[in-house]
Amino acid sequence: ITLYAIWNPIGSHTVIFEANGGTGTMANQTESTATALSTNAFTRTSYNFNGWNTAADGSGTSYTDGQTYSFASNMTLYAQWALAPALSASPTSLNFGSQCISGTYGPNSFTLSGVALTGANVTVASLSGFSFSTTSGGTYTSSLSLAQSGGTYSQEIFVRFSPVLAQSYNGNIAIGGGGASTINVVVSGSGTFTAPTVTSAVATSVTAQAATL
Repeated sequence: ITLYAIWNPIGSHTVIFEANGGTGTMANQTESTATALSTNAFTRTSYNFNGWNTAADGSGTSYTDGQTYSFASNMTLYAQWALAPALSASPTSLNFGSQCISGTYGPNSFTLSGVALTGANVTVASLSGFSFSTTSGGTYTSSLSLAQSGGTYSQEIFVRFSPVLAQSYNGNIAIGGGGASTINVVVSGSGTFTAPTVTSAVATSVTAQAATL
């Protein structure tokens, strides 16, 4: 076996970066003077990077990404992670079937849930042929902007279908806000029109006062 010496400048120190639940790799950083820390290269599904700490549980000294460090001593930094804002819906699709035009059908509903949200309003975007409410018997509007205080969120959304033309109304209800990425609830439905028919009958047993059909 051949061993090779690794030389560091006199007075230099090394910072080791740990993913702490994340994935990826980062090289150790060795410097002899105050230098900006290497930029984070770790990732973690459903989480946002939230700086560094000298303790894995965040109880030590915190450092921001790229913060200048004196390199006066060796140090191990652990990536800190914050749950990313996210929205979800259940069910993720609604089917209204084929319905006569100029009527209103439903409501069907889905439950909208959120985690780690910011305080920004959650929005339900408009979609032709459909209207929305937060209560089954409430006022239905073409879109919704829902105030919420952030963190965990849950709200049932009621949907009505009102076709005005004989056509397909299939589409996606786009839902966003609260710092989360937009999600879609798939809706399907179509408007139909059936022309009225007239049925005639032959009269029998006609008298001056009556007739039998």
